[in-house]
Amino acid sequence: MFGLSTKALVNWLIEFGPIWVFALSFGTLGFFRATGLLVILTALGLVYAIVVAKRIPIFPLVAGTLIIAFGIATIRFHDPHFLALEYTLYNGVLGLIVLGGLFFDRIILKYMFESLLALSERGWKILSFHWGLWLLLTAFLNEIVWISSSRETWVYFRASLVILTFLFALTQFPMGRRERLLEASYWGFRK
Repeated sequence: MFGLSTKALVNWLIEFGPIWVFALSFGTLGFFRATGLLVILTALGLVYAIVVAKRIPIFPLVAGTLIIAFGIATIRFHDPHFLALEYTLYNGVLGLIVLGGLFFDRIILKYMFESLLALSERGWKILSFHWGLWLLLTAFLNEIVWISSSRETWVYFRASLVILTFLFALTQFPMGRRERLLEASYWGFRK
């Protein structure tokens, strides 16, 4: 699909698959048992990436570690705020780092995704700006929905962010096509 590698698809499944299972199991298992399932599936996804695929995907590793830590805190202290806070912290801090990197002329996303994408410097800056804003927006929306809605609404909102993030990623493809290097695929992915 769009020249997207199997590696990239596996990374997305490792990072976003468990949150979908969490949302789907929430209705029958309840919040805390579904959180336990989220923690287990996240850990299994990371083990698969490290042991079977013999690689450590940066984003899923960081996100997964946070989900496991905050998920365990949620269960241990029987407080759902920890799980909601994880997403806000992860996206908020990452968004600030990505945008801050641009301010200091450091393209953080390039360091993280250069093995996946072959873009011009301009393309990396555009991509970083767009993703930095997206991450901050989703962190902000997560807090708004968590504070102002029921737990059930937040769970389904959080799962819907997976779809919205995927759709947002698709909106970046035309820029990847315009800013791709000669060795890249049509959409800017490394061959």
